[in-house]
Amino acid sequence: MNDDNQSYLNILTKEFLDNHPLLKSLIRWYQQMDVIENNNKNNKTHNFLQLFIDNLTNNLTRSPNNYRYDESMKNFALCLYILGGKQTYEFICLNLYGSILNLTTLGDLIKTSNMALNEAEFRFEYLPQLHSSFGFCSEDTTGVIRKVEYDCSTNSFVRFATPVTDGVPLSQYFQVDTFNDIKEIYDMSEQARLLNVHMFQGIQSDDNTTSIPRPFLLSAYGINNNFTALDVLQRWLYIYRNCLKNGVRVIDFSTGLESAWYVVFVCRIWWSWLKKEASSSSSKRTTACEQQNHINKYFITKPAYLSVEPNAHNMLYMVLLVKQHSLPKQALINIHLFNSQGCESLFRDARSLSGSFSTIVNFTVNNFIKRSQKLAILNQFKYDQSEHNFLFQSIININTMID
Repeated sequence: MNDDNQSYLNILTKEFLDNHPLLKSLIRWYQQMDVIENNNKNNKTHNFLQLFIDNLTNNLTRSPNNYRYDESMKNFALCLYILGGKQTYEFICLNLYGSILNLTTLGDLIKTSNMALNEAEFRFEYLPQLHSSFGFCSEDTTGVIRKVEYDCSTNSFVRFATPVTDGVPLSQYFQVDTFNDIKEIYDMSEQARLLNVHMFQGIQSDDNTTSIPRPFLLSAYGINNNFTALDVLQRWLYIYRNCLKNGVRVIDFSTGLESAWYVVFVCRIWWSWLKKEASSSSSKRTTACEQQNHINKYFITKPAYLSVEPNAHNMLYMVLLVKQHSLPKQALINIHLFNSQGCESLFRDARSLSGSFSTIVNFTVNNFIKRSQKLAILNQFKYDQSEHNFLFQSIININTMID
């Protein structure tokens, strides 16, 4: 080792450094990094740029078949592929060879992750990893491309309307072993035109509103809306019991079709219309108090309106449970999370993964399942970014959204 150091010293002459200004800049930069780390010994942080340069320079001295990547570089490559897409990733691979993994290795990492999801499969076993004892469950649907696809990992077809038993969808129902099975499935089964998803929104046990857990995808499957109210209640009961078995209590359920929200939206539109009409028809001499009286004349009473909003959020029910110490106060603090917006956000994020040059915005059921796996990996990195060496763009503060 001493001989190697001596040989390096013989090479690193002043003339050699002058001929390679990049090397001189790197040495100066590493010296600055050493000073920063020595001044922050108690709060030592790993700079991702330093890890990136170390990994790249080490690989440049090896053959392409012997490239090595540490865990941070693997995680960075996954995030880059999910956020930038395949073409962006291939462009960086070609021009910065040795910096990130090849696509084959990256695909294996995605497949072996614990975020895999199969159609109509509920992932209750992952709930303890969310570190939330309480939470909300939401359910919503969206239109999908009607296309039947074969899933080789489960030996089953995806895209048919999933049958239900006691409200619970049957996972891997369309498995095939022979050509007769395929013919029977196509002859007897109906293609699903909608995708139904179930989300779980955890609640923090402290008052830290800056680290609200991301909604977790419990299940996804194709449907045709051919189910009854009893099926929905039985399915919710099934979710509630299985969540309880895994140490999580579901406070309430939310869907995008609740009648209480129809009343809320009608009242909000009514109020906005009256306010707009009052401001457009009023003269400059009209005071704000007179405008308000004009609005109140044609709107429901204030107590009635104030009872409509809490009813949609089940707020009175929550207040009673918190007062009885059956729920933590965080359930009321995070009452704004009790809606199906987590499902809508997931649909938007999944559609945004279509790629820059793709003209197809929507997805099939199988596409959504694969994209949701990538989104789950990305969200896990975002939530645990303090444990990694790279940062994500800051998200809008939740308090601003509420205001």
